[in-house]
Amino acid sequence: LLLWLGRYADAQRDLEAAIARQRDTRWAWYGLGWVALLSGDSRAALARCAEGIAALGGTEAAGAHGLRGEAWRRLESFTAAREALVTACRLHPRRVSAWLNLVLTLAPAGEGDDAVRTAMHVQRQFP
Repeated sequence: LLLWLGRYADAQRDLEAAIARQRDTRWAWYGLGWVALLSGDSRAALARCAEGIAALGGTEAAGAHGLRGEAWRRLESFTAAREALVTACRLHPRRVSAWLNLVLTLAPAGEGDDAVRTAMHVQRQFP
């Protein structure tokens, strides 16, 4: 909740405390990635995501793809962003944020037709 309220320092403190109590708390690792991303540090978001995946034995959940996709998009690494977001959409087809980030990735990457098709899909699926 603190993350969505924009209280990033408080969210980071609580997420780090959760990890200190139980290191394999997947949601807390991704939460730290989102804190970094929403604070404007896409590279730190990618690093936190990778750190969490490593701490969890190299396993990752679907949420990692959406986080990485948005971070790569913000860094204008559109190929990496597209790959991560396509995976996020495939694994969680009802996650609107992944679809919208995919549209925002395709258009500046010169894939206008795909961006329009994806935007139309979003409009049909999430009226």
